[in-house]
Amino acid sequence: MSEELATRLQAVSIFSFLSPEERQKIASLGQVEHYPRGAVLFRQGDPGDKFYVILSGQIRVWAHEPDGRARVLNYHTAGDFFGELALFTDKPRSATVDVVHDVELVSFNKEAFEQILTLHPRIGQYMRTWVQERMRISNRPFPGKQWDEVAVVFARKHWIALVESLWPLAIALLVGVGLVVVLYVLGSTRAAAIASLISFLLLFVWGWWLYVDWINDDYIVTTKRVIHIERVLFIREERHEAPLEQIQDVTMKTPNAVARLLDFRDLVIKTAGLGPITFARLPNAERIKNVIFQVRRAALERRAAEEKGQIRQTIRERLGLPGKPVAASPPPPPAQKPAPRGKQVVRKEPLSRLVSYIVPRLREEVGDQVIWRKHWLVLAGALWPPVLGILFSAALLIAVLLQPGPLATIPRPLPLLAAFVLLVSSAFWYLWRYDGWRNDVYIVTDTRVIDVSSSPFHVRGESRREGTFDVIQTIYYDIPNFLARLINMGNVYIDTAGTSKAFTFEQVHGPSVVQEEIFRRMVAHRERVQQATRKRQREEFSEWFRIYHQEVGQTGRPETPRPPEA
Repeated sequence: MSEELATRLQAVSIFSFLSPEERQKIASLGQVEHYPRGAVLFRQGDPGDKFYVILSGQIRVWAHEPDGRARVLNYHTAGDFFGELALFTDKPRSATVDVVHDVELVSFNKEAFEQILTLHPRIGQYMRTWVQERMRISNRPFPGKQWDEVAVVFARKHWIALVESLWPLAIALLVGVGLVVVLYVLGSTRAAAIASLISFLLLFVWGWWLYVDWINDDYIVTTKRVIHIERVLFIREERHEAPLEQIQDVTMKTPNAVARLLDFRDLVIKTAGLGPITFARLPNAERIKNVIFQVRRAALERRAAEEKGQIRQTIRERLGLPGKPVAASPPPPPAQKPAPRGKQVVRKEPLSRLVSYIVPRLREEVGDQVIWRKHWLVLAGALWPPVLGILFSAALLIAVLLQPGPLATIPRPLPLLAAFVLLVSSAFWYLWRYDGWRNDVYIVTDTRVIDVSSSPFHVRGESRREGTFDVIQTIYYDIPNFLARLINMGNVYIDTAGTSKAFTFEQVHGPSVVQEEIFRRMVAHRERVQQATRKRQREEFSEWFRIYHQEVGQTGRPETPRPPEA
């Protein structure tokens, strides 16, 4: 048994560099343990007395934050290790560990752990470095991060991408140097000094902008999805993402010989129905490709384990068997921070309806619907002409009523009527444009997205376009320019199967929040559909199993088919 365990430990990274004899010694210090899905290995606050290495299966690490919310810290699969932090620090366990897929472990008690570190100090150094790197990545926030989501990769473009963007700067530098030399040769020493200073400042700012623009793009892989956030500093921003379960293939492309020499590649992540996501100019592309497949496999394994447990539960219920199988108990639901939202709309009283109409809201909630309107800037752009008309007609009306100076000789009735008509017309113009802005809405429900384009006061009717989450292929957003970025305004694009024209939520406030809301609801809807399908399949399967069990119970054994008569 010890020899077999020593062979299996070779696949564990912290033991891979040891000789067979050294691994044999370590194997003799460990104890093989098996735990079913749902078992809790230890809880947050327990004393740390063991170190674990996973041979097969999968565990989950989660903890309660100081504010009481639960957060998943990590998932570990075969070849990973955990539980070392409490032994290093002599402090209680900082998290709870439970089993999400039947797991086989090797446990080392505290004495065995210390003996391993004494014999092989390199293992302890590796553990400390690995733990720090793991915590740095998993704790790093990003927009839209969910409470049960763990980041496993944060990457950015290779430095060659920065070099490629510097050639205009190099040309500008040569032009600046040439200009300074010409001025100096012509004897304009002062002009040359001023030109040198201006050129240096401009080139420094330009170079700083290029550097920041290079480092602010994110390639993220989590335990639930892959994300590409492309930012152009002060100008625009785009975000593309896809759930792990919908990844079909990952293609690694080498653009040229330089890419092969400097070890950077393009990763093209092909998805089912969501379009490709490209990680361009990516260093360590081979490793990240392997990580994507590993976390995808782990996610599918968790789903399969959950489905297996539910099938077992359904069969036991159909057969009336006593007791319940062990089922994984997820962390308590976290107290999620409320998303930015408008006030819940309740249209009961006329006054409430009037206030709701007069006070413009960019985001409202009505039942399960979230309603967005275009940005305040769009409303301001539509209203400034009628506002000027109102101000002008009001000033004219006051002037006619007061008749100061030379206006005292002008008869009142006609100018007064003209000013009043102009004021009423401007007010109606204002309401016309305001109602047109208010009636153009973008709606997302738990099952679909809706784009409503309506004429003011519905004079020319409205156009209502709807699409279900089942046909959505991809959801992404962009912030197109500096002004839009400054006021957080952008467009959200929703591509659907079978239609040439995408849904576009144009000029909405907080496009990243809108995209995340739609994406979250789409994933939840598809999960509900899949769960309903799996539930129906489980019930059908368990019904056949019940019939089989009844037949076996009546005859003592299943009926054996008779051979055909000769």
